[in-house]
Amino acid sequence: MGKNILVTGGAGNIGSHVCAELVQHGHSVVSFDKDQPGARRGHRVNGVTYRVGDHEDLGQVAEVAAGMDAIAHLSAIPAPRTYPNTMVFRTNVMGTFNVHEAAVIGGVPLVVSTSSGSAYGFAWQHRPFLPNYVPMDEDHPDLAQDAYGLSKMVGEQIAHGFNRRCDLRVCSIRPPWVVLPDQYETAVRARVTRQRPGGEGWSGDLFGYVDVRDLATAYRLVLEAPPEVVRDEVYNVVADDAMATEPLAQLLPRLDPSFKELASGLTGNQSMVTAARIKQALGWQPRYSWQDVITL
Repeated sequence: MGKNILVTGGAGNIGSHVCAELVQHGHSVVSFDKDQPGARRGHRVNGVTYRVGDHEDLGQVAEVAAGMDAIAHLSAIPAPRTYPNTMVFRTNVMGTFNVHEAAVIGGVPLVVSTSSGSAYGFAWQHRPFLPNYVPMDEDHPDLAQDAYGLSKMVGEQIAHGFNRRCDLRVCSIRPPWVVLPDQYETAVRARVTRQRPGGEGWSGDLFGYVDVRDLATAYRLVLEAPPEVVRDEVYNVVADDAMATEPLAQLLPRLDPSFKELASGLTGNQSMVTAARIKQALGWQPRYSWQDVITL
């Protein structure tokens, strides 16, 4: 039986794919976003009701959340270094708090919010550091230094806090770089074939990615999961293969000799981040790989 689901950020590039996935599987979807879907971001999905508003206004979020069976929270500033740090942090943290608070006010039993692999702290690091171990799972410490990564760390703690407060069912989904279908021959090809000058070193790139269609499936599986399976969860959602043209066990030590032992356990084209937890819990499997699209 389909659910009534609110998708914040539903007019965006990722949100529109999530809305489409949910509608295709029989759910009734309301998108709540600062804009309507347009030529520059997202696409309009038939069957979705579009509402325009601001997730930093609790009253607005509570209004659109009323009567919902679940909320998928995707609205956010998606990266630092474009907006001022204070705006990135405030927007993302207040949006996440307000969505969970609105769920409690409206009696919505489940919130699935969007975290990021940036919570680990490597993507936008100010001072270099290495992982404690690879591949990293959800138990690896979150060590972000930047405004965006910190906002995602705090967002996960907000979700945990609401579960402690009233048993609100919560789940934080952590994607890496999300690839749209039309990016494989452009941004993806440029990334996997880029040349690294000698001595550049490791930049914090985890070489992870996920196709937006696989990510949308993950949201649906969490939203459809029974209460005993999803109660207070964090899930990495990442493709199995690394976005690199050689095994990371070879590449990483060349970029930084400190990886020699650390990366020795990585096999084949394995990524630095593992999605084993959501695979085991919900049967999620990535279907799309850059290697199926790009011929080098």
